[in-house]
Amino acid sequence: MIPEIYSILERPDDADNPVRLIISAGMPADLWLEYERRYGVKICEIHRSTEGGGALTDTAGTGPLGSLSKPPPGLEAAVFDDERRCCAPMQPGELRFRRVDGAHSLHRRCG
Repeated sequence: MIPEIYSILERPDDADNPVRLIISAGMPADLWLEYERRYGVKICEIHRSTEGGGALTDTAGTGPLGSLSKPPPGLEAAVFDDERRCCAPMQPGELRFRRVDGAHSLHRRCG
């Protein structure tokens, strides 16, 4: 919906609305800041899987736009390569979540 709404011609009163927070999934990075400015909102993405686990974008602004913040309480996250090894920082891989208490664990702990 974000690109569709943004494609409507801009009006001076676009930010005159009751919305202050948009929780999105898959926010186009090239629209993010301009969308916030135009509509007077803050955007937060949620990254989640049906198997459990998830995290919100870094709302503190300490990472790159759209980067994940810390996992929610009770969960931890790690990135794994194709050989099921923990990836080094800034390396691509598969993001996995697990419960801190180890229940229903889908992957082993890094480090």
